[in-house]
Amino acid sequence: MLPVLATSTAVSTLASSRVMRYLLTGGFFLAVAGGAFLLFRKILQTMQRDKAIKDVGANSADGLALAFASRCYAAMNSGHEWWNDWFGDGTDEEALYQVARDMRSNNVPFVLVANKYKALYTRDLYADLTAELATDEMAQFQAALSTGLGNVLDPGLLVTQQLITTAPSTILDDKLEPVSQTGPRTRLGPHDETMMLPGGRVLHGFLYQNQRRYVAAPTVQLVPLI
Repeated sequence: MLPVLATSTAVSTLASSRVMRYLLTGGFFLAVAGGAFLLFRKILQTMQRDKAIKDVGANSADGLALAFASRCYAAMNSGHEWWNDWFGDGTDEEALYQVARDMRSNNVPFVLVANKYKALYTRDLYADLTAELATDEMAQFQAALSTGLGNVLDPGLLVTQQLITTAPSTILDDKLEPVSQTGPRTRLGPHDETMMLPGGRVLHGFLYQNQRRYVAAPTVQLVPLI
C-alpha cells in the first residue's frame, strides 16, 4: 500500500503546482490587461482634454478652466485612481494649492473649473477635494483662492475688488439665510471671501455695516475697488 500512497501524494502535489501555476499566469495576464486599460484610459482622457482646450482656445476662460480641472485631477491622482478611492493616498496637496493660486490670478471661478472637471472625468470636484484633503488642507486650498470656510482668509490677501450685482440677487447672512433682495447694478461692498459649497455652489462674501453677508457668485461681478 505504501507505493500507492506515495503515488497519490505525488499526483496531488503535481496537481497543486499546476493550479498554482495557472493562477499565477492568470494573475499576470490580468495585471497586464488592467495596466493596459488604465494606460488607454489616461491617453483617452488626455486626448479629450487637449481637443476640448483646442476647441475653445487655451487662453479663453473655458480653456483655462479645462487646464485647471486637468491639473486638479492629476494632483489628486498622482497614484492610480482606484488606489486613491480605496486608500485615500497619492494626493499632491502643494500642486492643488498652486492650481488654486493660478485660478485666482487668472480670475477663473471655481464653479467653471468644477463644470469642466465633471465633463472630463464625470466626477464632482468639490466632493473629490473634500475626500482627499483634511479640514486644514481644504481651508488652505480655499485660502489660496482668496477664500475661506467661515472667516479663514489668506493672511496676505489685500482687498482690491468690490461686488456689483448683474441681476436680481438674494443677500444672505452669516448663517446663509436670506435677509434681503436687491436689483442689478447695486454696489454691495468690498469682496473679501469666496465660499465653496457642496454641488459646486459658490458664494461671494462681503461686509455690510460690519455684518457678514453673502451673495451667489453668478449674480455679481468683481470690479476694481475705487
